[in-house]
Amino acid sequence: MRLPILASILSLLWSGVSAAHPRPGPVWAESAMVKIRPQTPPRVEREVELVGARNEYLSFQVGLHGGASGLKGVRVRLPALWNGPRRIDGANILLYREALLDIT
Repeated sequence: MRLPILASILSLLWSGVSAAHPRPGPVWAESAMVKIRPQTPPRVEREVELVGARNEYLSFQVGLHGGASGLKGVRVRLPALWNGPRRIDGANILLYREALLDIT
């Protein structure tokens, strides 16, 4: 059986942002199939629908936009994913940081 889970990005919490960026820029949700590049404009979508079978791995992306100067000292946590009574506890969620490297 496949059950949809809405991952609310509103539950992402910002902490430890440097004084250079006291107010973080936009945060948005994106499908795992979309490539987010530095020039990608922020979106307003803050939810992503995940559909999978039990014991299946699912993924999505969270975009953080730091403007021209970028972001430093950002910490993110996702305590849980939920949709009504359906819930995936944060202990079962892995967060990864991805970044682009300039190779010349």
